[in-house]
Amino acid sequence: MAGILSYKMNSNMLDIHRLFVDPEFHRQGIAQKLLDSIEGNDSGFEKIIVSTAAGNEPAIRFYEKNNFRQVGKKKINSELVLIIFEK
Repeated sequence: MAGILSYKMNSNMLDIHRLFVDPEFHRQGIAQKLLDSIEGNDSGFEKIIVSTAAGNEPAIRFYEKNNFRQVGKKKINSELVLIIFEK
């Protein structure tokens, strides 16, 4: 398995829980294909939300490149802050 995407749908919102690509398969467009596949699924959602660690620069760039905008931050503990995106 090269990558996974898990999500939950609530009425008109898609909440992406995990988007992971095995490091052995990085830089091959797998994350983009996974995101494209769920966005192309005409399930009637009006908003997509996702979060990632504030220190995960590659993920932040990926979501920003895909027109997600930062809408908040959530401090989990003294070592982990999540950035929340939506589209």
